[in-house]
Amino acid sequence: MNRSFKLPILWCSCVTLIAISLLCPAASADEDGQDLLSIFGNADMNDRIDEADATYVQAVIDGMSKATKLSDANIDGRIDSQDIERINEIIRGEETELTVSDSIGRNVTVSLPVKSIIALGTYRNEAAKILKAQDMMVGVSSDIKEGYYYQDLADKPAVGTWSAPDSEAIVKLKPDIVITSANLDRATLLEESLRPAGIAVLGLDLYREDIMRSEMRTLGFILDKNEEADEYLQWRGSYDQAIHDYVAGLNEYPKLDSEWILKENPDVIIKLLAPGGGKAGWNSTKEADQVLNGYLEERPGWSNLDASKNNRVHLLSTEIAWGPDGIVGLAYCTAWLHPEMDIDPEKIYREYLEQFLEVEYPEGAVLGYPVTA
Repeated sequence: MNRSFKLPILWCSCVTLIAISLLCPAASADEDGQDLLSIFGNADMNDRIDEADATYVQAVIDGMSKATKLSDANIDGRIDSQDIERINEIIRGEETELTVSDSIGRNVTVSLPVKSIIALGTYRNEAAKILKAQDMMVGVSSDIKEGYYYQDLADKPAVGTWSAPDSEAIVKLKPDIVITSANLDRATLLEESLRPAGIAVLGLDLYREDIMRSEMRTLGFILDKNEEADEYLQWRGSYDQAIHDYVAGLNEYPKLDSEWILKENPDVIIKLLAPGGGKAGWNSTKEADQVLNGYLEERPGWSNLDASKNNRVHLLSTEIAWGPDGIVGLAYCTAWLHPEMDIDPEKIYREYLEQFLEVEYPEGAVLGYPVTA
């Protein structure tokens, strides 16, 4: 069976044109450390802290193994028996704090148990909901108010936007931790303003495919939501792995421009676009068709491309293009590029909403168009 096209397949965003193969997982979690639990004490650098970590630290002490970045469990600059003691405390659930290596490379110490949080931005709030941490959320960023994923959080106090949070409002709500994006300047500024109140700030993106599994697992550990994190990661992994196995032979492509597109005449074009208004997608196939045709009409010569003639120019909602629900966008792309593969994006999205966000499926919404060629 031929699993590739004779001509490139294009992923069209507002700024660049990127090959669709970049969306596909490059390797399984076990191969590239995507499941890393980024907690100090996870000396053997896998997805858990257990007796094997204490054994590994002892091997480091004995000169039999090399120290890893998470071997210094108590963060005192030495690898010794105290690190083994700290690991055993974590295993027994007796630890009073954890130190996290967040996605900016900062070491953040969090006092336990964490009872209250504020998550800034859609991806962080989405992750918190997946972990069933709604009851822990004492405030939200105002930018999620319109999102249909978060109607159950609409009554929570607003603390500014994800990019410009209101530190005074946050301090009044007294969260144990605030989860912001993995931007060093933003996290540092927020940390400095919240430090006097003893509020820890974690930088986690929760949309980047290369680190999202690690971030979700780490956040689940901090919030004592390991089972919830496992359930989501196992569910998502079942689809990720099936797609990865199927498209493993695809090559990556460079960034492209319109002139190159007209010259090379691609078989498939996928346009990424935000529906707007906090919607899941477009209200109907008629609306989606109008949006897609408008996109093509703005680009001279594109109507003559094979992708246009064969009805293989597709529209994909940014709502499902990346983030915790990004597996749905990947499923749409896989279905379009490999229609012979048995994959149902709508089924996957329904499972995601009902199983993890407890949100009703938006009947009639069009998230990918046309669904088939």
